[in-house]
Formats: sequence, C-alpha cells, structure tokens
Amino acid sequence: LPEKSQRIFKDDLYERINQYVHTYCQKCQVSMEALSRESKREIIHALAQKGAFEGKNAANYIGRVLGISRATVYNYLKEKNET
Repeated sequence: LPEKSQRIFKDDLYERINQYVHTYCQKCQVSMEALSRESKREIIHALAQKGAFEGKNAANYIGRVLGISRATVYNYLKEKNET
C-alpha cells in the first residue's frame, strides 16, 4: 500500500475508535474523564470485537483516548480472552 492510503486508513480507524467512545459516553451520560475502570474495560472488549486492535498502534491510541496505559489495555484484553 502506498504511504498515503495507509495514513488515510489509520486516521479512519482512529476516527471510528473516537466515535465509538464518544457514543458510549453519550449513551451512559458520562464524560470521558469520568469513565469507571469497568466502563473502560467494557469499551476495550467491544472495540476488540469490532476489530479495532488489528490496526497498527491501536492499543497505544486506545490507551491514550481512555487515559490508561498500553499495558492496562492489554491486561483488559487478556482478561477477556481468559473468560
């Protein structure tokens, strides 16, 4: 893939992640800063089901959006896979 099309796809993935988190917050009537640990875990599991982690650096980005570390993102994913 040419560099430009990869960039567009990456931005689109990030936009979809942002949209999902924004919609989740609206639905639950909570700000992103006020999301509980359980809510963040729920969002990460839902994003995983939607294939969000197939994108390069997605875990870093999702962690930044949710205000948690990349390691925490992976821990939540691991928990889901163990259940």
